[in-house]
Amino acid sequence: CDIYGPSIPLMLGIQNVEPTMTMAGKVIPVVQNNLKVMSIGIVAGDDAPLIWRGPMVTQVTRQFLHQVDWGKLDILVIDLPPGTGDVQITLCQSIPLSGAVIVSTPQDMSFSIARKAFNMFQRLEVPVIGLVENMSFYQCKNCHQEIPLFGNKPLEMEGAPLLGRIPIDPKLVLSLDRGENLFLLSESSPAQEALTQVGDKVLSIMEEQLEKREKWKQSDQYIQSIQEPKPGELEIHWGSGKTDRFSAFELRLACPCAMCLDEWTGEKILREDSIPLDIYPQKIHLVGNYAIQIEWSDGHKTGIYTYQYLHKLAETRKKAQEEAFEI
Repeated sequence: CDIYGPSIPLMLGIQNVEPTMTMAGKVIPVVQNNLKVMSIGIVAGDDAPLIWRGPMVTQVTRQFLHQVDWGKLDILVIDLPPGTGDVQITLCQSIPLSGAVIVSTPQDMSFSIARKAFNMFQRLEVPVIGLVENMSFYQCKNCHQEIPLFGNKPLEMEGAPLLGRIPIDPKLVLSLDRGENLFLLSESSPAQEALTQVGDKVLSIMEEQLEKREKWKQSDQYIQSIQEPKPGELEIHWGSGKTDRFSAFELRLACPCAMCLDEWTGEKILREDSIPLDIYPQKIHLVGNYAIQIEWSDGHKTGIYTYQYLHKLAETRKKAQEEAFEI
């Protein structure tokens, strides 16, 4: 999204390009070196200070996703700020993501932030493709010795392979400052070779993950569709072909949000007698790769029901019914 301190226009040489609109009112992305590009720096200007709070950042993130005329794409790459803030959470909950690449310098301080991002993506069911070690070393142009300016502790994180180590390369610095494409320069450089290797690995891992995702879509951990066979009932069709039916009252009572369930003790806050007997879902939204959000007729809409949580609800109810039958 390139929201905080936008730098993409400078790096791609498109600082003075103004965006245009389609007849339908969508923004047409700028095209440079066969890349479709959109940055807040294009809209607001590189030097304009963006003094925005979370809700504004969230709104802009959604606009970049849905109000830009991206057309047909091979891959959509989104540049995110460090950490686990509003932009990351909004993105993970707005669209199904194929994966995340985490970039960090080889320092404990920087890597601790990267580790938090990794844990967030795991929690939100976003596959982590791997790690990139940026500014990993400087290679002496005379003796070709690698000098680790930020330390030589390698980045390691279980579940996230190291995709590559990008060196500090003067040619890369100059090309970005001039808005030139490093890969179109006549001479190769250490950074160019490292970035090529990273790109190849990312594409290879994404292909493997797409195959896994297709298998996951055929399991009972993935919701294929949700139907309302009759008022007050929801029918969940899992990828495996299995079907579970819930009453609207049952799902509203099981709402896992902080208003209905104590986050620390797990005790239910919502009183059963406070739920209307004729409650029904007004809208159901997909949340990223992993959940649904339901807007209820009583005005409540903060509950996010993960696929795992819904599957557990169905299994718990089934087990209780079997035990009751045995008695």
